[in-house]
Amino acid sequence: MKYIFPVTIFATLLSLIACKRLSDKYPSADKETKALSKIPGINAGAGRFTITAPPGWKNFDTTINGIKFRFIMAPRKYNVAFTPNMNILSEKMNGASLEAYFAGAKKGVSGMKDFEVIGTGRKELHGMPGMWMQYYCTSKSGLKMELIFTMFVADDIIYNVTMATAQGEMTRFKPSFDSVLNSFTLATPAPQPVR
Repeated sequence: MKYIFPVTIFATLLSLIACKRLSDKYPSADKETKALSKIPGINAGAGRFTITAPPGWKNFDTTINGIKFRFIMAPRKYNVAFTPNMNILSEKMNGASLEAYFAGAKKGVSGMKDFEVIGTGRKELHGMPGMWMQYYCTSKSGLKMELIFTMFVADDIIYNVTMATAQGEMTRFKPSFDSVLNSFTLATPAPQPVR
């Protein structure tokens, strides 16, 4: 649980990687991200769910510095500067509460530049309790972003879902993000080739 702040920030920063379409090299494996990959229970839910992307969107798994992510990315034609995307990572909760994890996540991202909460709330997905927060922030490179961070719990595993767009574009992409999120099913997915 003590690592939830950097894990949440790492997930948010990965949304920035998608703005370059994952074509540039990933950030170097510095001490902090290497430490994150050693968190007991990190990746606990990787490979334990299926999720469906809208037609034409990319839907793939990747590992960055030992942390397993699922990425869902809109086609580049929508915004050449920042690709609207979702990423999902998971972690064993080890008996901690959803509320404690959510408070840690909120505290973790609140230090980002121009951080502003738009809204928070509770959401249930197929019987899994969850909490969400929508917020604005600005990346170190000056890109203004709008994000929705959602956490769901099942079998003592927390699934962290980050949806990201350039600021002002969330309303346009929220229906697509919601369709992806509503397709989330706990199961063993069939292998899919990365394209």
